[in-house]
Amino acid sequence: MHQPPRHIAVLASLLSLLLLVPASALACTIPIRRIGPIELEQGELKRPVYRVVERSAWGVDASWISTTPRLSQFVILQNGRVVHGATYKRQQALSIDAPGPVDGGWLYFNDSDPMTPTCALTGQAEWQLPKIRVRQMATKVRVAATTQRTVGDRTGCILGPDQGVRPCPNLARNIIKLAAPLGERELTFERF
Repeated sequence: MHQPPRHIAVLASLLSLLLLVPASALACTIPIRRIGPIELEQGELKRPVYRVVERSAWGVDASWISTTPRLSQFVILQNGRVVHGATYKRQQALSIDAPGPVDGGWLYFNDSDPMTPTCALTGQAEWQLPKIRVRQMATKVRVAATTQRTVGDRTGCILGPDQGVRPCPNLARNIIKLAAPLGERELTFERF
């Protein structure tokens, strides 16, 4: 029996995967902020430092989880070089992403049992949109991304893709304005 060439089989597999992804997810574009072109002095470009801290450092209870924040911006240098995930000492507005737990975009909907109450969470996702938390100090700028399960009664609810999915990933994107330029302060992204 004749088998198709390998590249055709790979293309067919990719096409079948695309058919499984909802069209709305393919249409979801999340542009990344571009800054520049700017001229930087030697050593002015900075990247965040990642640390693990105790939950108590952010004053949240056990219902909250943390995710890893990202510095999501392109810094375009005067010489044309483009750097992603970095900042510079004079910057005062940082573009930060906070991804939520990977959940496939599933939403709650009513079950088919007439004996259970109507789902109070219809159309909502399992996880709330993450919250970006910032603490500005003399020597550092601390950032954390936290989220918690959607609060509410799940009686009569089913979580799944059957009634549609969220059109975009569970991602919060904020431009955080600092009280003063970052300067010599350390930019710390924290998880617990």
